[in-house]
Amino acid sequence: MREIPVSLDDLVPYEYSLGYELNRIWQSIEIDANTIGVEMRDGEYFIKAKKSETEVSGPVRMFAEFSVGGKVQAIPFSVTILKNNAPDYKVAADGALINAFNFETDVLDMYGTIRLTPDRLYTDPEDDMMKFLRVGSSHTFIVKAEIDEATGELVVTFASRGTAELDIYITDATGNEFRRPITVTNTTLPELNFFLSLAQSFVLRPWLYIGILVAIIVLIILIIFIADQRRRRKREQAEVEALLVSEMQLEEQMLKLASAQTPDGSLPQGQLDVGVPPPMGLPTGQDDDSFDDSI
Repeated sequence: MREIPVSLDDLVPYEYSLGYELNRIWQSIEIDANTIGVEMRDGEYFIKAKKSETEVSGPVRMFAEFSVGGKVQAIPFSVTILKNNAPDYKVAADGALINAFNFETDVLDMYGTIRLTPDRLYTDPEDDMMKFLRVGSSHTFIVKAEIDEATGELVVTFASRGTAELDIYITDATGNEFRRPITVTNTTLPELNFFLSLAQSFVLRPWLYIGILVAIIVLIILIIFIADQRRRRKREQAEVEALLVSEMQLEEQMLKLASAQTPDGSLPQGQLDVGVPPPMGLPTGQDDDSFDDSI
């Protein structure tokens, strides 16, 4: 961020500043507080340009208040705000942006962790103090990343060898946030075991596994439906076959009865014609001859 120190000598010529005391400095009420600000550090005033990547046309009107001989006097003065550039990646000797980093075991601690400050990864054209805001990892089973609120450091921990993208947001003294993702890699740690690899695969491609699960459920439902239909068809077929067998047995019995009849249509001797009752009026146990004799 652009900032300039302002002292009494900057505002009042030395030969006239004897006995003067600088009380305060402030910006015009027409100026947005997010555009320019005034800070006092160690007894010295600093005017800061806060506008990020924006040119403010024309000088900005400021005021300074003095005390001299028991009197208070305010004088105006102007400052020009220059463009404030956002933090960005560092540049390699060949002109390429440095946004990928290899962290091998020799730079990690016993827990597979490395701590990074913003100026380790980025640069600010105005040498602003940069700060990490938040971070996320594309492969949390390989790399976990978080911000230590106490120190402001980015804490990167490798669980295994592999590559992940860290989605990092940073800010400078303007307070604006900037997204600056980087890629981190390790090639010397052990690989993930089977179960962690499977879990990572599910995290990376959840819709694929959800689709497979839905397909399996649909397939199971289809198999149950087909099996139920086959059972119904077998049951209906068994019922039809039983009915046909019953009809065939009935027809066979009818044919047997028809073939057993005499030419005059009566049943052969020794068979009972259940359809013709015995003659009425004959005493039980008597035949026709005994009946004639009695007459």
